[in-house]
Amino acid sequence: MNKIIQSLRDLGKRFWYLWLGEGITSFGVQMVQFAIGIWIYQQTGSVLSFVGSVTAGVLPALLIMPFAGAIIDRTSRRTIIITCDCVGALMSAIFLVAVITHRLEVHHLYIFAAVSSVLGAFSGPAYQASVNSIIAREHLTRASGAMGISQTTLGIVTPTLTGFLLASIGLSGLVSLDLLTFLIGAPLVWRAFSNLRHGVPASTDDDKPADRPSPLRNFKRSLEFFTEDLTMLSLLAYSLIQAAMIALASTMVIPLILNQHSPENLGVALTFGAVGALVGSLLMVVVDSPQRRMKVILGCDAVLTICVILAGFGGSIVRYSILEFIASAAASVGGSCAYALWMSKVPVARQGSILVVLSNAAMLTTVVTVILGGIFVGVLEAKLTAGGGIAAWMSREWLSLGKATAVGMMFVIAGTVGLLATLSGFAYKPLREL
Repeated sequence: MNKIIQSLRDLGKRFWYLWLGEGITSFGVQMVQFAIGIWIYQQTGSVLSFVGSVTAGVLPALLIMPFAGAIIDRTSRRTIIITCDCVGALMSAIFLVAVITHRLEVHHLYIFAAVSSVLGAFSGPAYQASVNSIIAREHLTRASGAMGISQTTLGIVTPTLTGFLLASIGLSGLVSLDLLTFLIGAPLVWRAFSNLRHGVPASTDDDKPADRPSPLRNFKRSLEFFTEDLTMLSLLAYSLIQAAMIALASTMVIPLILNQHSPENLGVALTFGAVGALVGSLLMVVVDSPQRRMKVILGCDAVLTICVILAGFGGSIVRYSILEFIASAAASVGGSCAYALWMSKVPVARQGSILVVLSNAAMLTTVVTVILGGIFVGVLEAKLTAGGGIAAWMSREWLSLGKATAVGMMFVIAGTVGLLATLSGFAYKPLREL
């Protein structure tokens, strides 16, 4: 017990102020974002309108990627985080006025989602990079585990609580609660950065004001970080392959289970997954940081991909719940080590730019993969209905999951690709020894 308490103290008061403050403000923001999707669908009954809000929440972040990284690296991350929080609170206040005066329209929410996307493109990488200036590098894995705890907890609590609050206090009440979380969380974030000597990222010799490159040149330099080092490029490629596999599995697990079990059983399986992620994050907080983080990442990914393959063959809800728990715990541990690994390899002065590249590359890969996965499932379902094609024959012979057969085959293929990537990572020594 004393070791656990000491491991928490090692992160320092500044980190916990930042962790708690960002967690509280993120809770309010996520509730409103979740409620927006519900409100749009309830008002329009259109899936296209709902997809429009999702697109508005993703596309702006991708478009400003070349500029966001340069600004984060040149500006105090404290200033960026505080500014984004304040602008977000102002947007919520305007949103609240529109709701109270009954002038809220769907296109207003598209604008709100777009602005939130832009703010997230700055505040997210700035928050991640700022942790490096608050704690020692040997505690990065533990800090990532703590950040994973807050993200997982919000993922468990936010959807259920938002649905309950939306029915009881309405959209205006939720937006008011968002403003309240800002008033509580923002001072804690500001306290974390108070009297911090390194509020501005450390500069390098070629980053002096007179020689600072343009945002596009800065973006190009961020890409050169990967192209100039084959090991870093390999790590990026490996990370994107696994991110695509995880995104595909986490998205398609809903139709996979629903085509075999009830919605209540789906909720049970997803709850086990959330608990597994929480356990993985807690584990990384209390254990010592591994020396060879990449080996831990590869081991966790091997477990995760095997779980994805096994899920594709179907089974009882108990089987799905166990697989969800193990896969989510492995993903949480691997993700914490991956964050610490990137932070230890990326130069401090360029962390903002490179984190923006990483997050947006993962986002773009996720969107493309999910779209292609949906197309694959649709085509395979059509072939299964028609009764032709070798893929359809293999799916029927191996899986026999009824309506879930096409989705199950996609799980098997995605998991196999992820497992092959993991084995390749083990085989490539420079990557394995990171």
